[in-house]
Amino acid sequence: PSLGAPCAMGYVAREFAVAGTEVAALVRGKALPARVAKTPFVPNRYFKA
Repeated sequence: PSLGAPCAMGYVAREFAVAGTEVAALVRGKALPARVAKTPFVPNRYFKA
């Protein structure tokens, strides 16, 4: 599956661990905007036969 945008996983403090919470991710010393999301990021589209 493809998300069509940058995607990352990381740890956040428990008080921020709610889907939709806006956070900042430090990437190479630069704070970038990020949002907490539930997994899977992309819905599964396969069938078990």
